[in-house]
Amino acid sequence: MPRPPLPIGSHGTIGTQKDSDGTWRAFARFRFFDGQTRQIERSGSTKRQAIKRLKDRIKELQGSKARLTVDSKFRDVADLWLAKVAKRRAATTHNTYRLTLKNVVLDRIGDLRLREVDVPAPRRFLRGA
Repeated sequence: MPRPPLPIGSHGTIGTQKDSDGTWRAFARFRFFDGQTRQIERSGSTKRQAIKRLKDRIKELQGSKARLTVDSKFRDVADLWLAKVAKRRAATTHNTYRLTLKNVVLDRIGDLRLREVDVPAPRRFLRGA
């Protein structure tokens, strides 16, 4: 059975290795906000320094995007999406989307947690139940 994926914005176990030139490398797998897991690493003159630099990088990556979790509400995702629409579409389009979301969608499913938005939830919404 395959290993479950890391949660978005989290890292795996931190490993270290001493290189041939005497420097230390600290490395870990990090699951980025695009869903991809990549190895990140930092080096230092000591093992402790390399680990500290890697942890600093992890904190930097974790703060680089809005943090949505499974406990975030659907309306939080909608707000982020609307902010993107505002940058890419005409003001009238943005206003139409905003009003539709406010008056039709968010009144009915806006308070659902992301963990609760499974296939049946939007299906019930679309059927008007």
